[in-house]
Amino acid sequence: MDLKEKKKAFKRITIAKLCPKCENLSHIEADFCRYCGAKLTEKGIICPRCSKYINDKNADSCPFCSESFNEKGVICPYCSEFTHIESQEKETFCEQCGERIKNLSDKVKVKVSRISESLD
Repeated sequence: MDLKEKKKAFKRITIAKLCPKCENLSHIEADFCRYCGAKLTEKGIICPRCSKYINDKNADSCPFCSESFNEKGVICPYCSEFTHIESQEKETFCEQCGERIKNLSDKVKVKVSRISESLD
């Protein structure tokens, strides 16, 4: 995988809160807008392809560019955290603990994580 492909693979789905007053985006765990101080309540998805904000937490794909909001990965055997994988990878490193995960194949159970699970 060359550098361009690695950068593309690294771009992941982001969850954010939209300010009802000034319409700026804030971190998902923020309670108040850092721009105007308003109370934040609405959670949504920022598309990794087109960067548009989608407030439908049940969306399976972006309504603007059709990017899927499902992510493929495996559970790390060392730390039990979800780690993203690309379809053709035979091995990867855990994004949480850094351990090498080998022998990824069609026999490995791949977990698909819906982004809306993180929005509840």
